[in-house]
Amino acid sequence: MEEVHAELTKRIGFKMMERFSVVENNESYIRSLGEIETRKRPNHHTFENLSLAKVFKDIQLSIEGRTMMMRVHLKTKTEAEIEALKEQERIEAENRAKEEEKQKAKEKRRIVKKTKDELAKEAEQKRIEEERKEFMIRVDEKSLEEARKVIKLCLDQLAKLVIVMVSFNKPQGRHTKENSVFQFSEYLKTSLDHMVLFEPSCKIEDMVDRLQMEEFGDNACLVLENCYNEPEELGYYVDEEDRLQKVEDDQVHAFANLISEYAPCYIIEDTYSFFRDFTSITKIMPSEVCIFGPKMSNDVTIVAQAFNHAAWEPPVPSQRKRKENPYWAPIKKRSVALLGGDFDGDYVLAIDTILGFYDKIYLAGKLGIYFFMY
Repeated sequence: MEEVHAELTKRIGFKMMERFSVVENNESYIRSLGEIETRKRPNHHTFENLSLAKVFKDIQLSIEGRTMMMRVHLKTKTEAEIEALKEQERIEAENRAKEEEKQKAKEKRRIVKKTKDELAKEAEQKRIEEERKEFMIRVDEKSLEEARKVIKLCLDQLAKLVIVMVSFNKPQGRHTKENSVFQFSEYLKTSLDHMVLFEPSCKIEDMVDRLQMEEFGDNACLVLENCYNEPEELGYYVDEEDRLQKVEDDQVHAFANLISEYAPCYIIEDTYSFFRDFTSITKIMPSEVCIFGPKMSNDVTIVAQAFNHAAWEPPVPSQRKRKENPYWAPIKKRSVALLGGDFDGDYVLAIDTILGFYDKIYLAGKLGIYFFMY
C-alpha cells in the first residue's frame, strides 16, 4: 500500500504542477512589474452588485434581430500536452511522406512541371494547413466547443450579428503568430450553418459606420482578432526586450469607449478572465445591457449569494440599548466555504481571490484529493 500511495502521490503531484504551470506562465509577466495591477480586488459590494446583475435568460426571448457582442476565452493545453501532440504529429508527417514516396515510385508517374502560380498556391495551402494544425494542437477542445455552443445559441435565435471578442494564449499586448485566432473563425465556418467573418484586429475605428451600412450581413458571426494582442485591453504590453510597459489610463478608456459602441448588448462568457482587470471585463459599458452568458449565469448567481452571506455582519445596537442590556456582547461571525469540482487554473485564481473572505475553506471532490495527496 505504501508503494501504491507513493506512486499515486507522484502522479497527482505532476498533474498539479502542470495545472499550476498554466497559471504561472500567464501571471509571471504581471508579477515582474508590481505597479501594474491586472487582478480585480473584490469587496462585499462587488458580490452584492453581481447578485443583481442580469443573466442570459433575461434577454433570451428578445435576441431576434439584435446586434450583440460576446466575450469568450479559449484555453490552451499544458506545455506537456502540446509537446506530446507535436511529437505525434511529427511522426505521422514522416510516415505520410514515406508512403507518398513509395506510391510515386510504384506508379512511376511522369513528373509534371508546375507554374509559379500553382507552386505559390500549393505553398499557401500548406501554410494555412500548418497554422490550423498548430492552433488545434494548442487550443483546449472543451473551451472551443463551449464557445461554439453559445455563439450558435444566439445565431439560432436569429440574432442579426454576433461580434465575438476572443482571448487566447498568453496576454502580451502585441501581435504574435501563436496568438492569432484566425483559425478559430475557420473552425466556426465548418461547424456553423451561418456566415462567419474575421477581422484582423479588435480595434475597428469605423465599426459604427460599417454596421449602419450592414456590411456584415444578416444572422452572421464576426470574429475579432485576439484581444490579448491589444495593450489597451491588458493595461500593459511586453516590449522587444521582454519587459512590461504600462499603458496610460486615457488610452485604456479610449479603447473601452470604442469597444462599447460595437453593440448595445454585451454578453460576458469568460470565467477565465473574470477575476482580472482587463478592459473588456471591467470597463466596457454598452448602451443597453451587460449580462452574463449561459455558463457564467449559474456560477455567478451561486457565488454572489454565497459571498453576500459571508460578508454579512450582524447589526450593532445603539449605545443606549447596549447599556440597557448588560449581557450584550459583539458576535464574532465565522464563515466557511466548501469548494469542490475538478482542479484547473480557474480554481487557482478563484481560491486566491476569496482567501480574505472566509475563516476556513474546505476542499472536496477532485480538488480536495489533489491538494490532500500533494
